[in-house]
Amino acid sequence: MLRYKCAATRTLSTSPALKSAIRLAVRAVPRTRRRKSAKAVTGDVLAKLLATCTTGSLRDLRDRAILMVAFAPAAEGAARSADRAASN
Repeated sequence: MLRYKCAATRTLSTSPALKSAIRLAVRAVPRTRRRKSAKAVTGDVLAKLLATCTTGSLRDLRDRAILMVAFAPAAEGAARSADRAASN
């Protein structure tokens, strides 16, 4: 099936007023907030993952940095516990 676009359709879809109205309508729709995963990464799990990055290789440094950035809230506690375990 052929679809024809008219100039009026293009101006409506790029109209700032229409974009604003759509944005407000999307925000107004009630949605339940859910976790993105069923099981969150806790500090204990993160500490175990960080414990595998023990050598000074570039790969381990990279992996440790990715884990610390990706799971920043849990990383604070996990880094402290990993540092304590390493010093003992």
